Amino acid sequence: MNLTDLAVHHDPLEPYLAFHRRIERHLAGLVALAGRLDAGEMDAQAAAEAAALAKFFGEALPRHHDEEERDLLPLLESRIVAGPERGRLRELRDDLRADHRELDGAWKRIAPSLETLAEGLARRLAMDLVQYYRAIHSVHIAAEEVALHRAVLRWRSREGLFGGAASARPRHGIVTPLP
Repeated sequence: MNLTDLAVHHDPLEPYLAFHRRIERHLAGLVALAGRLDAGEMDAQAAAEAAALAKFFGEALPRHHDEEERDLLPLLESRIVAGPERGRLRELRDDLRADHRELDGAWKRIAPSLETLAEGLARRLAMDLVQYYRAIHSVHIAAEEVALHRAVLRWRSREGLFGGAASARPRHGIVTPLP
């Protein structure tokens, strides 16, 4: 997902929420793959799935986290004028960054096995680690979505969270004023 290529959306969070659904689908695929490998089902399809999962979690997911930290959260923060509210958003930003680091650390423990599988070599995925990775993603996504929805609802102005003038809209073009 490249934010500069997205069309303008009514809901500023829509691209992020849609990507979260993709994460959840890929996590389900990762768990299913681990289960099939535990049952001894290593074949070309498993290798292809491993390659796709390695690419998604190793490339697309870090870009998504970077876009949240670099684009979305600073944009929300720039629209907040009250000191206490700004402090809450900074705390959210710090919490999300910490979650992103934890997710990255867990991924780095899974990636080598998945990459070996992608090369067609029989390997098992540690189910406990895969389940942990899925669980921390689930908690992270839920907390992030609640906090971001709350921020959008709380901090929008009469003209909309991101202002009324087209020139005031962020460069990545995903945001339009809220009703």
